[in-house]
Amino acid sequence: MHNISNKLLDDCLKGDRVAQMRLYDITLPYLRGVVRRYVFNSSDWNDVLQEAYLKIFRHLHHFDAEKGTFISWGARIAINSAIDYTSKSSLKWVSFEELSDSDVFTLPTAIETLTAEEMTLELKKMPTDFYLVFMLYIVDGFSHKEIASMLGISTEASRQRHSRAKKWAQANLSFLPDVVTKRHEK
Repeated sequence: MHNISNKLLDDCLKGDRVAQMRLYDITLPYLRGVVRRYVFNSSDWNDVLQEAYLKIFRHLHHFDAEKGTFISWGARIAINSAIDYTSKSSLKWVSFEELSDSDVFTLPTAIETLTAEEMTLELKKMPTDFYLVFMLYIVDGFSHKEIASMLGISTEASRQRHSRAKKWAQANLSFLPDVVTKRHEK
């Protein structure tokens, strides 16, 4: 990822359209990847990204480099935008209790044949409430307290969903290595 300079951010804060476009161009590939993990329908990705960028530019003055990188701050905004979008959309999320035996899919023969995108597609077959917590915790590194706040659930519910997500992944995605279901603590 390109280094995002303080000068670029300062120019964006001053309303410099060229600087804003440069920031957009630098961050778009990463933030698009973030949104794709949380929004299942590809036709909705641009709407979520547009909302995320509106928030990023509207609240740029709140960014604090002492608390983290710009890209992690922007990713958090993109994740929140994606979660807000999916919770407000008319999409019906499948809960764990609604799954039947017919929802189980055929497993590929080797993990080496899967791309990161294909692996994400397999993980998206997980019940959505589990998937969200799984991705927020394992991939994006949020704590259960942060996840609970983002999703409007209790910390215990976040832990419970993470545990159930791991069990689901282990039962339904036996081709995944153990490392996919574990997050290394710092």
